[in-house]
Amino acid sequence: IDEAIGEEGYVKFKKRMFGLACSPDVVLALDQQHLTWFMKYQLLGNDIAVPSCCFGRSLQDISSEEQVEYYSRMAQVMKNINSGADEAFCYRQIAETLRKKGQDRKAVCYDALGYLAVGKAAKAIDLVKPLIINEKPAFSLFRPKKTYTVEDKIVNMLAQGISCKASILSGDSKMAFRKAKEIMEMA
Repeated sequence: IDEAIGEEGYVKFKKRMFGLACSPDVVLALDQQHLTWFMKYQLLGNDIAVPSCCFGRSLQDISSEEQVEYYSRMAQVMKNINSGADEAFCYRQIAETLRKKGQDRKAVCYDALGYLAVGKAAKAIDLVKPLIINEKPAFSLFRPKKTYTVEDKIVNMLAQGISCKASILSGDSKMAFRKAKEIMEMA
């Protein structure tokens, strides 16, 4: 291709292919394996933060649920090709979308995943620590047991999982084992 269209034409062709690879309709339609393969060859020299969409709908045209799905799939692709900074970018975008929907606590979990993607385990633990529910049995007859919503329990499980993964990454195996045991007991 380089010889047929020249170096400048090849650069334009690669940018268009990258725009195609990053467009929401393609990301949401392809299975994870094919998407990873497609993005792997398009990412070199391109930045996912500023894709030049040239195919289908833009990110502004899709619903917030589709945006979360789009960035989740892109984060998995970036994880598969070991691009931590791009994976962190995707998690930050998910967090921003969730905040717009009013799901601030869940957004914090995705912020923490972004920190984990770039190796900042201690920062991730600090972020999710306030989200973890410590359900201790209430033995007092006068203290009613607090009930939690399904959303609270989901956020709690996410936070516990992130805390466990961050503990493993930071080298604190005793803490990771304790967290994993707590999660298994709750499930």
